[in-house]
Amino acid sequence: MRNLKLPDYIELLLRLMIGGTFIYASFDKIFHPDAFALSIFHYRLVPAALLHPFAIYLPYLEFFAGAALLGGKYIKGASLLVSLMILMFIGAISSALFRDLDISCGCFGTESGHVIGLQLLFRDFVLLAGSIALLFSKVSRRQRL
Repeated sequence: MRNLKLPDYIELLLRLMIGGTFIYASFDKIFHPDAFALSIFHYRLVPAALLHPFAIYLPYLEFFAGAALLGGKYIKGASLLVSLMILMFIGAISSALFRDLDISCGCFGTESGHVIGLQLLFRDFVLLAGSIALLFSKVSRRQRL
């Protein structure tokens, strides 16, 4: 799987979809860090001391990783970061589902986020599959320049 060769148009489509999703998801969180901190708090997974640093820095990490994917620069690093973030999201959502928490995911908006559920896990697994495909794809000569 190390040298997965994706057709250029598939690689571009994955970069646009995943990068665009992460950039879009970061905007509301960047502009409303207090509301995002509350969304994180509802999961009951992050210690209080880390709540605000998480709420401040995670959206910027989402934004810059998404921008790197969109721009075609640092694709391997960006797809690794995106994959790790998605794994973290899957873990948090799974934990909340297991504990039967009735909360909003805080994914795309701090006020009107999606209610956690299996459809959210499915979406995250699809994004994870795409980011892993980018991580292990053979980067074309054009993208290395």
